[in-house]
Amino acid sequence: MAARCWNQGEGGRNNSEADIYWAKVSGTSPVTGAYSTPTVTINMILLFKVTFVALMFVLMGSKIGSIIMKDFGGSGFRFTNE
Repeated sequence: MAARCWNQGEGGRNNSEADIYWAKVSGTSPVTGAYSTPTVTINMILLFKVTFVALMFVLMGSKIGSIIMKDFGGSGFRFTNE
């Protein structure tokens, strides 16, 4: 109650506009005062895009890594009798 009065400013507990604001901030119903749980939604298109980008980075890293190992990952210097 103290936090509600503090956030409502002018008018204290009797400010009806502040009651609506406080209901939005605290997640309560302005009519009943009961707490409501937030709804969780999954954006499947965004999830697909993020997964696709992550897989592309994995594939590019694999290709670049194999190219580097092919070019520079040989047996190194060899000493000959020449």
